Amino acid sequence: MVKGGLCLPKSVLKSEELPLPIVKKILSKRAKESKMSDLMYQQRVALEYANRFSKMSPSNAAKVLEKLMKKYGLSRTLAVQIINIAPRIVDELRILFAIDPSVSLTTEQMEEIVELVQKNVTRKIVPSSEEKIDEDLEPPVIKESAPVESSEEYDEKIFDL
Repeated sequence: MVKGGLCLPKSVLKSEELPLPIVKKILSKRAKESKMSDLMYQQRVALEYANRFSKMSPSNAAKVLEKLMKKYGLSRTLAVQIINIAPRIVDELRILFAIDPSVSLTTEQMEEIVELVQKNVTRKIVPSSEEKIDEDLEPPVIKESAPVESSEEYDEKIFDL
């Protein structure tokens, strides 16, 4: 269904949140069926994102999604976010629970979730050299001074430029 060079959707059958590994599988299949260039721009960007940040296989993601929803009673939205982020410690998981304040799990249950997710992670995401933070750098020392006329003068006084 190419119209004006765009691959238009056939029809929307249902709408639901999907974990990145499943998005990756769907868009990769669509890209193989047609030329990659036939994917709409948004689909290509989504596929690149899913390729970069997907941390589980699609089958593992589906199993974990089902277990999070059934065993722990989590909403699909929250379960998808847990899979996408793949928290490594309970504190990272607690941050995700801010999405749904009605969730009340024990620390033991949260530890089980982290263990379940980490057991199914097949790919660790390591920041590229551009994204690495130089931990040896110290933050600039900010000195108090009287207000100055220009922003350049202000920067020079504050940051010792």
